Amino acid sequence: MNRNTIITAFFALVFLGGQCALAQSGYNLFQKGLIQERVKGDLDEAIKVYERIIVKFPNDRPVVAKALLHIGLCYEKMGKQEAQKAYQRLIEEYTDQPEAVSQARLRLSKLEYGLDKAASAISTRQVWAPALDTMGMPSPDGRYLSYVNWNNKGNLALHDFKTGENRDLTDEGTWEKPSKFCDVSIWSPDSSQIAYCWIDGSVGTHLRTVGLDGSAPRVLHCDPKSGYAWPRAWSNDGKYIAAIFCNNDVVKAEEHIDKIALVSVADGSMRILTTLGNRRSRFMNFSPDGRYIAYDVETEENSRIGDIHLLAVDGSQENSLVVHPANDGAPFWSPDGKQIVFMSDRSGTMALWMLDVNNGKPQGNPRQIKEMGSHFGLMGLNPDGSLYYSLRKPALNVYVAELDFDACKFLTPPRKTSLSFEGTNYGQYWSPDGKRLAYASRRNFDPPVLVIRSVETGQERELSFETVRVLQNWGRAAPQWSPDGDSILVTGFNKRNMPSLYLVDVETGKPTPIVQYEPEKEDGENGAPRWPAFSKDGKRTYYVRGDQTIVMHNLETHGEKDLYRTDTYIYRLSMSPDGKQLAFFEADEPIRPNTVKIMPASGGKPQEFYKLEKGNRFSWGVGLSWTPDGDHIVIGEPDGPKKPDQLWIIPVDGGELHKLDLKARVGNLSLHPDGRRIAFTRHEPGGGEEVWVMENFLPESNAGK
Repeated sequence: MNRNTIITAFFALVFLGGQCALAQSGYNLFQKGLIQERVKGDLDEAIKVYERIIVKFPNDRPVVAKALLHIGLCYEKMGKQEAQKAYQRLIEEYTDQPEAVSQARLRLSKLEYGLDKAASAISTRQVWAPALDTMGMPSPDGRYLSYVNWNNKGNLALHDFKTGENRDLTDEGTWEKPSKFCDVSIWSPDSSQIAYCWIDGSVGTHLRTVGLDGSAPRVLHCDPKSGYAWPRAWSNDGKYIAAIFCNNDVVKAEEHIDKIALVSVADGSMRILTTLGNRRSRFMNFSPDGRYIAYDVETEENSRIGDIHLLAVDGSQENSLVVHPANDGAPFWSPDGKQIVFMSDRSGTMALWMLDVNNGKPQGNPRQIKEMGSHFGLMGLNPDGSLYYSLRKPALNVYVAELDFDACKFLTPPRKTSLSFEGTNYGQYWSPDGKRLAYASRRNFDPPVLVIRSVETGQERELSFETVRVLQNWGRAAPQWSPDGDSILVTGFNKRNMPSLYLVDVETGKPTPIVQYEPEKEDGENGAPRWPAFSKDGKRTYYVRGDQTIVMHNLETHGEKDLYRTDTYIYRLSMSPDGKQLAFFEADEPIRPNTVKIMPASGGKPQEFYKLEKGNRFSWGVGLSWTPDGDHIVIGEPDGPKKPDQLWIIPVDGGELHKLDLKARVGNLSLHPDGRRIAFTRHEPGGGEEVWVMENFLPESNAGK
């Protein structure tokens, strides 16, 4: 499987004519070419950069092979015949680079046999932007999209493609404990009902159905013995719902079991079709004739790789459709049932692929329909052949600025720290010596990676992780350096998708579990560990358990002590430079903090440090930090009519509050040890989710279905 990775860029000082110049690696130059090609869209300039690589770094054969491939891709986009020459040269001269050669053969065959001509007839159009959520599915008649309204307590909602209106179908959502909210949703074949997973913190999950008027939701299945239920597909005859059932509340990974089952729409009875073990499946769909279910599932060796399999509904057949070292998933049947359409990254970037199927068996090899890019996801293929998909526009970048806290002004304006994988970088944190900056980078739909950047040289190193899924999500925290700079504390998800704390070795990238969430000790997700912070000596870590309890964890003995518990909500922990005090946000309702409190790091009653007037709330996303001298606490501006774009600098001794205008919405603020530099995540304008429709890409036999 071909994935973009960040490798170390080595910079050397060379002296030419008495001048000191910065040397550049072939990989670094290749990254600049990618920026010209993919970000700026300047194909001519990109070709020039790739050609320089071939001349300057002829011995770096992997990079030269990639450069040749992208020269061909650029020429191909420009409609020039030079594309064939680049591909042919790559195939003939770089047989030791099989991945690049394979992609060149694929592109060359498409050009030679005219397979890309059909792609010119494909039409795409945007139907919703910015999309509030893309977890749902389009209705079969193409009128609506179901989604989760996270802006209104997680209720099930509808977006009307025709009018552009949004409306909630449920009104039970709440963030109060026990929380209740919607998750996955699917449509009945006649577009009259929606089946959805309703998560209830007190009882687990319900499999429910509801009509378009939202009245009288019906609980179709709720049995703790069956496990959590996620609906995935509704049969065309309307009689059955294919669902994933899993026992998420287990502690040991080997005890986690996912099952594919059919649920009767008439009476809610369940019939298990197959057991997946601890492998997960995200998409499944009935064939139009109702005989088969195609589904994706993780491989046993790697949860980041998926294959596509087939089940006969009557239990007579079970076989593989797509097995490949790449990541293949999201299978949808064509309206005539003769093809499977799916997404795969086997060509080096995420693309739409098609496979012929006859009587439940694959026919020939899959063929690529259209490259879609890293931030693409399938949502549904309707009976008329319209394919709905999501596009995520990356909008997070890490910035650094120098300022004078006493004068409350910038000394240098904010500047972007990295041009690699722009729009996907966030959650930065300075090392204790200030020489390195750690940040997260999330590319396409893979788990985020951890990047270590040298402040002096700009070199970046990407950590690889041995434990699967450790960093599937950063949770509610940025990476936290240990005081000795040898490790980083992160919030991640383990193989059971349970939030946990891990200590990652900076040199090896090996993660060690520190605090594992044990669901049998708490209800639902209430016990999840978040917001970690180190003690000054690095022997203890502090975290918030279940949003309500501050816990001190001894890293040597692994003993724990609850320091403070409240019936309200706690967000962000920040250790004072002398290691004696903890500052944190407290809120009387979820994610809406209105008070900053300070308490002894050894435990004791917190003291109110700063409280907003009634109705005002802090932006907890911006952060909460001490200045290195311990004299000030820096927080994000309270929410108001405008998005937060200021920092509030509050003296600890009770002096006058100062405000610093960042002129940008920011997150995860981190202060440099020198007390003059800050790093923050900027939410760039124009980002977010979009919903699109693709048409005219299927064989003519599907027309009018």
